[in-house]
Amino acid sequence: MVTLAQHKIRISYTGGLADENSLPAYDGATSIDGISRALHIATHAYVNAEVVSRATALRGASLFAQARKARQFPH
Repeated sequence: MVTLAQHKIRISYTGGLADENSLPAYDGATSIDGISRALHIATHAYVNAEVVSRATALRGASLFAQARKARQFPH
């Protein structure tokens, strides 16, 4: 697929355990899942001029999560 544009989105959390560089696993994963779904829906609408209600419907574009540094993907 040809790359038409690349955009970087930085997600940060503050308060509670996030201030100690930690997140509850379930809450952190649910948050990232929700952000990913919203980006899929918005990207699909932009690329295809069609509004959908399911994040799995993304066509004509790809979204990727990348680590901030090589070999340091959150786990």
